[in-house]
Amino acid sequence: MNACHLGEGSTKVGPDALGFNPHDPQVICEAAPLKVGTLALVAAKYPQPETYYARGCINECNEMPSFPESNWCYGADARGANTPGVLCRGNDADFGKMLCSTTFAEFPVTSPYGDITSAVVGSDSLGHYVVHSSRKDSGSLLIYHQRLDSDGAPVGDPERVSPNDAYVWDDLLDVDGTRIVYDAYLPTPAKLMVADFGTGTRTTIIPSSPTAAVISGDLLAFTGYKTGTQVFLQNLCSQGSGPAVISSSAYRLSLSGIGQRLVVWQQKDSYEGSWDAYAYNISTGTTQLVSNDAVTDDMYPRTSGSWVVWYNGPNTELRSIQAYNIDTAERLTIAQSDCTTNYIGWTIDGNIVAYSKGGQVGCVDRGTFVFRLDKRDTFCVESFMASGININGNLLSYISGGKAHIVKLFFPKE
Repeated sequence: MNACHLGEGSTKVGPDALGFNPHDPQVICEAAPLKVGTLALVAAKYPQPETYYARGCINECNEMPSFPESNWCYGADARGANTPGVLCRGNDADFGKMLCSTTFAEFPVTSPYGDITSAVVGSDSLGHYVVHSSRKDSGSLLIYHQRLDSDGAPVGDPERVSPNDAYVWDDLLDVDGTRIVYDAYLPTPAKLMVADFGTGTRTTIIPSSPTAAVISGDLLAFTGYKTGTQVFLQNLCSQGSGPAVISSSAYRLSLSGIGQRLVVWQQKDSYEGSWDAYAYNISTGTTQLVSNDAVTDDMYPRTSGSWVVWYNGPNTELRSIQAYNIDTAERLTIAQSDCTTNYIGWTIDGNIVAYSKGGQVGCVDRGTFVFRLDKRDTFCVESFMASGININGNLLSYISGGKAHIVKLFFPKE
């Protein structure tokens, strides 16, 4: 194998892992572990669509049956040709299989008590961490806090956040800084809680289970308190004043995100109406309609900074992930299905949007991806759908096989 990697943190201009050097200017090989037969992600940016795929395909298309036959990639075909725009497809005598298997560093995080059901990666002054819920044999659902190093690898043993009651059902909802938001469903009575692993304190926010709760800094937004048709906003530094109602719906709404500037949710005002995405500006106290597509539903928005990202569907086969900037009024289509595609998760942090999608056999774009809003480019992270995706800085997490997987993202130098 003619690998151009010289070690952690190094780069080299030259041939890729299989000896190809297909592109001018020469390929920049980023530092990351390579497997025999894989090709660096950062090879070449092909014009349509603007997507970085694993560069090249397996030369024998039956050698790796574990890869779905519907996967495609841009790069070298089975005959060693590497014409920009060549599509390599599995189950075809002339072409090889996709290698979307990432060269990003990836680390599994396990629980002391069985399968992990949810996980959120976060950061504080000490670095990154992941908080996860796992189901104990007795049926309890417990929350743990696990430190990560700069690459996303676990450091030390996970620390239990849930109290040591005989039977606990703590459903993780969100994290930010040193705070963990969760639904303490059992023991009764149920309540919305915030645990601070920096101070070792637990605080009851409301004496009931929320339908959703999200946190950013000192602000906590939630629904399901007294009524399911209102969004509440609570400043954790001034709890004496109680939560403020920032939105009400005559029919139904569903909270889904909070950022430094916005609280976002989906809302419909009648049974016949469609779901629309809304945003509440924290600094101005005003609410705006982010999307208003009459035919399709705009669902489960997420936010970071001035951006709002949501799922557009499902009343059309052309389902998509959309983004809107409240400062510039710019609207983008980040991803659009080539056929009947199910998007099972999307999230945003800073300029990076992560999403996962699958579809029927024959769809060419199944997998897990990240999109850079500032560069308008996409990277393939995994060749399969990943549930529970979450992103914080350059770390992405997802759930698979009862484990939380942490992926360290890196991007080609400009």
